Amino acid sequence: MATNFAMKTAALAGPCVGAPLYPGALLIETLAQLGGLLAEEDAVLAGGERVALAVLVGVDAARFSAPVRPGDRLVLEAVGKGNAERCRVVCRGQVDGVEVVCATLTFVFETGHADALLEAHRRRREVWLHGLERAGR
Repeated sequence: MATNFAMKTAALAGPCVGAPLYPGALLIETLAQLGGLLAEEDAVLAGGERVALAVLVGVDAARFSAPVRPGDRLVLEAVGKGNAERCRVVCRGQVDGVEVVCATLTFVFETGHADALLEAHRRRREVWLHGLERAGR
């Protein structure tokens, strides 16, 4: 999965004028969105009829190796392993083949009204897939 960061993105203003960059907290949020989607897919598959919403409960070993700047193409990768109650997802982001961010995220699953959870999952998935289409993937 890949995304491009445009100069118009407000978050890229950065703390220093003339040196825009994407904040680390938003990089972790980006990884959490992808990791949560992966965890939910696995939970639905593992649980059969069970529908769950992934809730981020842990960020471990977060590491930032280089800044992400306007125009960079951030390529994301997520690999998860878990069960019906908890999932750990290792997420990585690369720019030009160089790892710029890595974190191990832990999710637990919130169960509830199936229609509402499916709609939330559908909306998140559409956002990610729409982003891929814009990036030419």
